[in-house]
Amino acid sequence: MLLSSVGDGIYKSVDGGSSWCKANEGLSSLNILKICFFPGSDKIAFSISKEGDLFKTINAGESWSKVSDVTGITAITFSLQHLDNILISDNAGSIFLSNNCGVSWEKIASLGEVSIQSLSFDLRDTSEQSFFVGTKNNGLLNVVSGTINSCRDAGVSDVWIRKISTIYKNGQYKIFVLGANEGLFVSEDSGKTWKKRVRGLTRDLQAEEPKYNSSHFIDMEISSNFIRDSFLLVGGFDGMFCSTNAGKTWNEPPSLPERSVVGLSVLAQEGTKYIAVINYMASACLSEDGGNSWKNIAWDFKYPQYKEDKMDLKRFSIRQPRFYDVCFSPDFKNDKIIFVSLIYGVFRSENKGVKWKSVLQPTGKENLVRCTVVAASPEFKNDNTVFAFTQQGHVYKSKNKGISFDQISFIGNQKGNGSPSLVVSSGYAKDRTLFATGPEGVYRSEDAGNSWTRVSSEKFMRLSDYRLAIAPAYGKNGTLLVGTNWGLFVTKDRGQSWTQCSFEGSKDIWIKGIAFSPCYEDDRTFLASIKGRGLFKTDDGGKNFRKIGDDNLLFGRLSGLESASMPIAFSPTYQKDNTIYAFGLPESEYFRSTDRGETWENMKVPYNRFNIRGAAGLSARCFKFFIDLCKKSIK
Repeated sequence: MLLSSVGDGIYKSVDGGSSWCKANEGLSSLNILKICFFPGSDKIAFSISKEGDLFKTINAGESWSKVSDVTGITAITFSLQHLDNILISDNAGSIFLSNNCGVSWEKIASLGEVSIQSLSFDLRDTSEQSFFVGTKNNGLLNVVSGTINSCRDAGVSDVWIRKISTIYKNGQYKIFVLGANEGLFVSEDSGKTWKKRVRGLTRDLQAEEPKYNSSHFIDMEISSNFIRDSFLLVGGFDGMFCSTNAGKTWNEPPSLPERSVVGLSVLAQEGTKYIAVINYMASACLSEDGGNSWKNIAWDFKYPQYKEDKMDLKRFSIRQPRFYDVCFSPDFKNDKIIFVSLIYGVFRSENKGVKWKSVLQPTGKENLVRCTVVAASPEFKNDNTVFAFTQQGHVYKSKNKGISFDQISFIGNQKGNGSPSLVVSSGYAKDRTLFATGPEGVYRSEDAGNSWTRVSSEKFMRLSDYRLAIAPAYGKNGTLLVGTNWGLFVTKDRGQSWTQCSFEGSKDIWIKGIAFSPCYEDDRTFLASIKGRGLFKTDDGGKNFRKIGDDNLLFGRLSGLESASMPIAFSPTYQKDNTIYAFGLPESEYFRSTDRGETWENMKVPYNRFNIRGAAGLSARCFKFFIDLCKKSIK
């Protein structure tokens, strides 16, 4: 089993997916978009990189070699009749045929300015000169001996074709075509006529918003035993869909890794080490003994709601809690205050998570504050100050220990669907300094968040996925780290100038997590987690780095899962206990190292999806909800 990824290269599993190892030998790129096994073989496979290069393995991924001089490859398909025959297309609209399993290629067609997304041999033509072409703007085309025919009049109405797959047995075959916006089309008469099969496939209008600009349906896979089980899979913006009757009906199984840890906060105070962990959906836990034992703190977060549909009718539903960030009060042992951010607001507890109260729920069309990060002032005990920063760029501030918040400024929407980043200077009481991410890079405030100035260079405007880490003694050294999807940058003069860090001679890297040692002034240590390359450590303030830990360490939020927390956290007593924490798994686990990051172990965290107390509280709220609804109806 082989798995492609953008940034990590290719992974291989020989035990059905229970364990994985990297299989990147011979690849010139770690951005792999597609892997296809040769029909009937478990050894021969081809992969296409994001740059459009084609690679081949003959030993199930142990090694790869580039097998074509054609650049900008967009699609590949194999013949089911002549097994050595392969078709590929490039971004110039040309199509190439190989009749010797990829050793050599011949250009057989040119479609001009057509964006080719997928290919499939037309099995009616034994000369292999006829084929179907899925395009982005011209729909499904059938090329027959050089003549181009559109399939729109035959029933394939979608102009953007994502994938074409063919099932062949005993001289009969079916063609499955996935449209990016309309769903599945099936032909059972060699492509003469087509039927749409979309019952159960759902679309989300959010995909069409400029922020996402995504198609509704993205990929399709057909079971290798389709003749017997009729099983199909379709992946889309709204989730994953499966069919057990050749696409006649569809259902949507859960596809989000709800158990994944997305937030981690560590605090040491008066000899006690506290750890708080939040899962993506519905679960949060607190440990007061450094992770040896845990208690559930995920109460009071499920709420009934109703929305008006197109017929002005009320539709009842239960709003599920989706966690983004967790933050201790710096004086937690005494004041017992902890904050969490969810998709619909920021909540505060003043009794270690026994009870929660909503303290920030901005008004708006959706009442959503997706990906909100929460950061407390280091002098919280004295100044009672805590900040909340939303994905939309709104900065909120509380001066009463989080009991209430006021909006104090606006920076601008974050790029994409990622989380923002906000850090507070350790010398905040004097310098009133904060740093935040925004639409054009990094911003600094020196008046407690009331106004902001962009301090990053123009280069940052072309980057994304900004992550900030501020040095513990920022007031002395003026040091700040910025991780991006294209490198790690450091400033040692409060943002006036920036230097890009170098890792093994390469600057083009994707930073997933960064963290300073709490003793940075003395040990000059910080960590950087790099997508596809593992964990790196510096002991000289970023001049030199060395790789530590296992090569497969994945510290960072999972792709597609919003998380406002930094995925790496040093123990506040690191100088004594040598401990570092991190997260990045799809299960309710986090990583812990007790030897300064050299080795790591997986630590389990209880996952409390639902419970009696939570059910009782929700029942009470639902009862009150319906009583209020009935009162409104009577009026």
